[in-house]
Amino acid sequence: MRRILLLLFLWCGIWLTSAAQTGLFIENMLNGKYASDPKVTETFMSGGGNKFLKKNHLTSFATFRGPAAKYSDIAERWLLKDAEKANGKNVRYKGGKLYYGMYSFTPISKKNGVKRNRYIYYLNNGVANGENVLIIYMEGTLLEDEADKLVRSMIKGLK
Repeated sequence: MRRILLLLFLWCGIWLTSAAQTGLFIENMLNGKYASDPKVTETFMSGGGNKFLKKNHLTSFATFRGPAAKYSDIAERWLLKDAEKANGKNVRYKGGKLYYGMYSFTPISKKNGVKRNRYIYYLNNGVANGENVLIIYMEGTLLEDEADKLVRSMIKGLK
């Protein structure tokens, strides 16, 4: 019975994760596909009762962190496809490779008319002799400068 509940819980998490990024190619990195790799960390949050989401005006939040040597090419391929649809971009390259990217997309509307902004943040530390590639997906009513501040505070915490 425990196994069935665990599998059901994992399936729901994967379904919710993929539903959050609907219409974005980066969904391929945030859908649990690589979660079996012990060097990968994935996070997904949604729901009105989550304190972190409420505090930061988010409805969905997902992250992927994994070895750059293994995942940077895969992540960059999906990210660049989404970048074609982005409204706003702030990108940096090192040695011909994408090192940093902050992308904003056309807001999506809920039934009540509230628009949810969507952002993808990408950091490839492998380009700068680091170890990991990091992807952060955010969706909510937060503005771009708020999203940027949130990402910067999270990155400080990783150092």
